[in-house]
Amino acid sequence: MQKFAKPGDIRFIDQNNDGIIDSKDEVYKGTAIPKFEYSLNLSADYKGIDFNIFFQGVGGNKIYNGNRFESLGLDAGRNFETEALNSWTPTNTNTSVPRAVLGDPNQNNRASTRFLENGAYLRVKTIQLGYSLPKKVLNNLQIDKLRLYVTGQNLFTITDYSGLDPEVGGSTLSKGIDRSLYPKYKSFILGVQFKF
Repeated sequence: MQKFAKPGDIRFIDQNNDGIIDSKDEVYKGTAIPKFEYSLNLSADYKGIDFNIFFQGVGGNKIYNGNRFESLGLDAGRNFETEALNSWTPTNTNTSVPRAVLGDPNQNNRASTRFLENGAYLRVKTIQLGYSLPKKVLNNLQIDKLRLYVTGQNLFTITDYSGLDPEVGGSTLSKGIDRSLYPKYKSFILGVQFKF
């Protein structure tokens, strides 16, 4: 039984049935290390046009969403996510957001599976489309090869993770914990390749 639990609090499971919710009730719920990683590279070219796409992803790992831990932990006076407006009240009982109470005597924001999410993703890391001018055009310019290309990086990611980027890194001790790391940026590159 939880010592300070009141209506609107998160109900934690007393795993060892000793009547106290503490660190002895913690259980293994997954790892930040993916069970598998994969990638796929596809290339094609036809009549001077070339195309390449590179996919990369992981599966079987968990991410602790530290951003939501901070922005939905209604235990202190700070800014919160809009979702916090849906916190439990006697007139709003159909919600997964616990009651907002300063001091939080139940410790609703303690480490738990509340913010643990599936970290699997599939990302398009690189797409490149190029065009090489025909040799007969280049002979007049005394150039062996002239290729124009456009490259896109990190254009989209398929994931169930609710944070900014499921590809969270960090040190060995913080691996798999999302603490507002800057997400992978999208970029476009226009380029020209010459060969004389």
